[in-house]
Order: sequence, then structure tokens, then C-alpha cells
Amino acid sequence: MHDHASVWQRVQDTLTNGLSDWRQRASSLGQLQQNKRRDKKYRFDDDEVFRGLLLALLSNSTNWAVVERAIPALSHQFDNFSLGSYARRTNAQIEGIYQWFKSNRTASVVLRRGLLRLREAAVRLEAHSRSSSGLHNYLDNLLKERGVDPIELAVTLGGERFGLAHKLPGFGIALAAEFLKNVGYDVAKPDRHINRALGCFGWVSFKKWPDRNGTQAPTAKEDELIAVMQEVARCAQSVSQSACFVDNVIWVLCARSGLHASNEALMTIGGKPT
Repeated sequence: MHDHASVWQRVQDTLTNGLSDWRQRASSLGQLQQNKRRDKKYRFDDDEVFRGLLLALLSNSTNWAVVERAIPALSHQFDNFSLGSYARRTNAQIEGIYQWFKSNRTASVVLRRGLLRLREAAVRLEAHSRSSSGLHNYLDNLLKERGVDPIELAVTLGGERFGLAHKLPGFGIALAAEFLKNVGYDVAKPDRHINRALGCFGWVSFKKWPDRNGTQAPTAKEDELIAVMQEVARCAQSVSQSACFVDNVIWVLCARSGLHASNEALMTIGGKPT
């Protein structure tokens, strides 16, 4: 069993010494507030769910600080986050949205294709909404089918383990987990930052990590991504925090818009000799 509590304390100490506003940064992502709303039985409407999906997509392969600049104008670009409206956007309209991101220097290298796949996801979710009387019901019913485990829900929406019936086009496990965080589910996102942190802590072993210098991250397979989410959940339970909070704090520790801790620093935090 890993010593989650000691590592968690060193994570917090490192952030306190190097980034005094780390708690505010972990909270500013908005996911902790969404988690509290879901705990209080708030029902997310379809457009709120689509907004969570969009923000997850925009987090792909980019510096989140760049995305944050675009957030205030997203409602206008995406018709108040209307799921149905986006499901019916033409290629030309989607290209116009992409050019808007590009002109504002907020377009990632994968965004054009991502926006097209987002329309596919919107079409699929609109169908699920009709059959379930809303996406809130759809997601919660799917969660119950997966044993009330949000990790399994993320795998269902982003992985291949459960087939393609509920797979979101263009979304892998990490983006599916980010989407779920955005609509209040308590789960970690196994992105490059969290993966390299947990690898350096010695909590998860990755088979493919040839270069561990600087901030290089491993290439994770599906079972390894699941192991990352499970390990964050175990840490959260051991320190009496939500998985979302632990995930966000480790992200602030590692991300470019946070402390951007190196792998060497992360190994020290994990108690391993460098």
C-alpha cells in the first residue's frame, strides 16, 4: 500500500512554498463547485452538459491558461452552449468557429478536428437525451450500470473496454474524465501531468516511458489510465478529500500554468532518490 498521506502532505508543502495561491488555482477550474452541486442533487440540463463536454475538448493538447482567455466569449460562439444547435452545425460553420479560435491565438493543433468530432458527439448525445429524458438521466443511469463508479463511467465514454455503444467520438478516457468532472462527477483526469506525477511518486508503473528527463510524460495504455484514476481515488479517500480536489491540486503542481514541477522534483516529493 502506498503512503498517500505523506506524499499528499509534501505536495501541499511544495505548493505552499512555491505557489501561494495554489488552492485558489485548484478551485478556479470550477469543477469542485460542480461536484458540490451534484452532491446537493442539482440536475444539469443538456446545455450545461454540452458546456462541460466543450471545455473538456478545449483542454486537449494545450496550455489551459490559453483556453481560459477564450472562455468569456464561448457562450456567443456556441449559441449559449446549445447541444441541439451544435449538433446541426455545418462544416463551414464549424470552420468559422475554428478560425475564431485561431484569430484569438487560442487554437490548439488538434482543435479543428476536435470541433468536427464534437459535432458527432453532440449528435450522439442528443439521441441519448431523447431516449433518457435528458442527459442528466442518461449519465446517471449509465453510472448505475457501471456499479456507481465514475471511473468505469469515464472508461465507458472514452475507452474501448465496454464497446462503442456509449463511446463519445473524439474523446479518450482522459477527456471523458475531464468532461465528467465538468458536470460534477468525482473522478480524476489521467492526463500527462497526473500520469507523470503518479509515475514519479511510484504509485503507478508505466511500460512506455523512455525519456523521464524534465517534464516528459509516459505514454499510457488504457489499463494504466484506469490505474491512475484508481490511485488518485485511493489517495483522496486516505486524506479525506474528493478525488477531484486531489487531481486538481496535483495538476497545479505539474502544469505549465501552475508550478510546473519537474520529474526530478516529483520523485523527491514521492520520497524516491533522484
